[in-house]
Amino acid sequence: MSTDCISNLLLVEDNAQDADLFQHLIHRSEVNAQVTQVMGLKEAIAACKRQTFDVVLLDLNLPDSEGKETAAEFCGIFSNLPVLILSDLPEGQMGDCAISEGAQDYLAKDDLTSAQLVRAMRYAVRRQAWRTRLMHRNDALFEELERQIQQSRIKFGFISAATHQLKSPLNLIAVCVESLQLANAEPDVQQRRKRLGQMEQAIAAVFEFLDTIQLTSVDAAQQASCTPAKLEIEDFCQDVIASLAMTFADSVCVKLQVEDLWGEIQLDPVLLRYALLNLLSNAVKYSPPGETVELTVSRSETWIKFLISDRGIGIPSEEQSKILNPFYRATNARIAQPGSGLGLAIVQTCVELHQGNLEIESRLDHGTQVAVCLPLALDEADA
Repeated sequence: MSTDCISNLLLVEDNAQDADLFQHLIHRSEVNAQVTQVMGLKEAIAACKRQTFDVVLLDLNLPDSEGKETAAEFCGIFSNLPVLILSDLPEGQMGDCAISEGAQDYLAKDDLTSAQLVRAMRYAVRRQAWRTRLMHRNDALFEELERQIQQSRIKFGFISAATHQLKSPLNLIAVCVESLQLANAEPDVQQRRKRLGQMEQAIAAVFEFLDTIQLTSVDAAQQASCTPAKLEIEDFCQDVIASLAMTFADSVCVKLQVEDLWGEIQLDPVLLRYALLNLLSNAVKYSPPGETVELTVSRSETWIKFLISDRGIGIPSEEQSKILNPFYRATNARIAQPGSGLGLAIVQTCVELHQGNLEIESRLDHGTQVAVCLPLALDEADA
């Protein structure tokens, strides 16, 4: 390894004769380096904070620090610096101390030559480079492990939520089937029709949930397409709100405000319904009972905008960058309501397939605003 990379040395030595010796050895060597000398540990720490050194030659016995604590403190602060310990002790008594405290090597002052010093500095720089590389690799491995653990936790949470969401309608179906089997107990035709209607709704809920899972998968998203059709937006939104009311019963209070929507509007009804149902469902679930959720629809020459506003629990600011990830749920949402963590991921997919934009603004405990902006004229090459 060339010594060209060693151009700036720090010598931490309070003994004048030893300092002169090291200065002499360095100047006689092939190393063309600027040598900065300090006499104490505090001075050494301050010098390394001011400028960059390629190698540090560190005496252990200084006026303000003695023994291996000197190496421990310095290496603890500057773990990426190649450090060579200077010692008056025999090599065998100093080697373990030097390495264990983070130094790259040690040098016994007696009978030290220029060649030995240069070789030690070369190896110190090389070993430190490898140590830094290994540390970065280990950090990357730990980050990946942490990421996989977090993904496993998220998927486990999704499985639990999915199980809950599937069990409820399936339990209702089972109750209805059992009731219908007891024909003598319920001879009333109206009661039977009611039970069959409940079963039909429960089965539809199961299929809808399975469809949402499929829509968030990568393969399905790649295969899906946007198929615009002429829509009467106000009637469409009223229908979405009515569907929502079937799920939340009396707890839904959605105020629809539709501004002047001139001209023909063509949007994909399936994608738009998925997006609005999920956003309105979230707004209702995470708002206080009886609180009004607002759905405002407006348009420009080229865009139509759906703005959903609530005064619910909001989203913690530090988690807002993650909420579009499939299966992720904000901390306060997990506490407030069961769920799968797929809702916003579904909305994102629907909006992207429609070549639109999704914007979310939220304040913790003050509510959330979600804006879905969809183009009125799609790029046919991407549709």
